[in-house]
Parts: sequence; structure tokens; C-alpha cells
Amino acid sequence: MRRVLLAVLTIVAVATGGVVAIDAQTTADRFEPNDDIETATEIDAGTHGNLSIHTDDDTDHYAVDVKPGTPINVSVVFDHSASDIDASLYGPDEQQVDAAISVTDNETLTATADDGGTYYVEVRSYLVGTAPYSLDVRTGTAGTSEASADADRFEGNDRVENATSIERGEYANLSIDGTDVDYYAVEASESDDLNVSLAFGHDAADVDLTLYGPNESVVAESDSVTDNETVNYTVESSGTHYVRVDTYGGGAARYEMTVGPIDQSGNPLPVGALPVLFAALIAFGLARRLR
Repeated sequence: MRRVLLAVLTIVAVATGGVVAIDAQTTADRFEPNDDIETATEIDAGTHGNLSIHTDDDTDHYAVDVKPGTPINVSVVFDHSASDIDASLYGPDEQQVDAAISVTDNETLTATADDGGTYYVEVRSYLVGTAPYSLDVRTGTAGTSEASADADRFEGNDRVENATSIERGEYANLSIDGTDVDYYAVEASESDDLNVSLAFGHDAADVDLTLYGPNESVVAESDSVTDNETVNYTVESSGTHYVRVDTYGGGAARYEMTVGPIDQSGNPLPVGALPVLFAALIAFGLARRLR
């Protein structure tokens, strides 16, 4: 079987699905030396933490074997303030099949392995700098659900910079497949309650949910192995928060998303409505007892 090389150049950060906490580190990591394809580190799908671009000219390479028709999703999680990390994915013939060169935290690569074998991911620093990062590689057989045939109305939202702006409410007829990632942007103020829930059938796909704060760091996540996912978060910093929906291990599914809190009619509750309501009920109860 030909091999897929995942090369992480000077600074790489991986993130798709699960996110690993990153400790400051500029020393060579356990996979060195892996500075070129010939010395690429063979890894399995999963999350690999405590990695680093430890010198200005460091380049990290990783190799992962996949079967024909398998979706590949690679995430690099890092702090862009430390270094501008870029990433590329190469096929068994060492030709580039995807690239991620944003100017924000984290990079994501996605592709489908038309030919089985070893694929190569290359992650590098565009400029000088050293930084710690974590790498997440997910592979799986694409599902046959009809959801994979129809992109939903929000598509084009596969990266955080293209996130669809939404408000609190209910959103039906959404879809995702093994190579898709959906991002949504919602505004929230400090001390707000921000609740996000996904309704889907786990037999179609293992859909996961992650919530990021204004600095694009993970603040809440839900990655069970059952139907539906939910996160509940009390906002610590005002600004744009990002909802990420993806699948673990491939598959395709339709889902419904609720961003709350909302009332029984699906309308957003005013900020502070719940505390005021509870206070009113308590006051009413006390008044009755004092009568």
C-alpha cells in the first residue's frame, strides 16, 4: 500500500473533532527528526498532542495509511500569535490535494482518498517563529446517507473565516458528510447563557459539536457516541462565538440545530430574561407565604 504523508512544517496545529490542551513548548518533540517525507513519522488516526515547531527552519512530516474512498480530515491547533503556521496535504504521488494558509489560529485540511495508500500532510511556518501545536487526524468510510448528496443553504461555511452568521433560534434541514465541516458565528455578551444543541441520528453519522470563544479557543464541546449533542456555556468574554459541527469517522447525516436560550415559540429570550423570571417567581412565592 502506498503511503500518505502528513507533513507538518515549521509550525503546525491540528484540530478537527477533539482538541488537546497545548502547553508552551519550543524543544524538539518526540517525533523528531521528521523534517522531510523520507523521514516522515508514521501515525494512526487520532489526536497527537505536545508537538512543536522548535526552530525557525523546522519542518514536521507525518504519514498515515488510508483505504480508497476514505475521507481525510486533518486539524492543526496552535496560537497564531506565536507563528503563522500553514499546512498542506499530499496524495500518494506526493501531489498537493489541499492547503490551508489562513492568518488566524488553527488550520484544517480535508480530502477524499481516491487512491488508497499513504497520504502526506505538510505543515510549516510561513514566517519565522516557534510554537507548540497539536495534530488531529480523522479518517473513515464515507456514508451513503442522502444527506451527502445535498449541500444545505449555508454551505461555503467550511472554515471559521467563512462561518455563517446566525442568531439564537432553530435551524432545520442542515446536513454534513464525512469531508464536511460547518461553522456558524453567533454574538454573545459576557455572562450570557449560550446553549447549542444538535438533533441527529447517530446511526447515520457520529456528529460532534464544538464551541469556540472570540479568540477561537475551545470553550465547550460535546462528542458522545449517541444521538444528539449539546453544550451549555456561560459567556466569559463578549464577542463572536463560533459553533463547529463535524463528523468522527466519516458518514453523512441531516441535523437540526438550536441556539438558545429561546422560548417555546423558538424566539430568542432577552438577555437576563431567565434570572429576572426566576426572581419574580421567588418574590411571588414569598409574598404568598407572608400573606
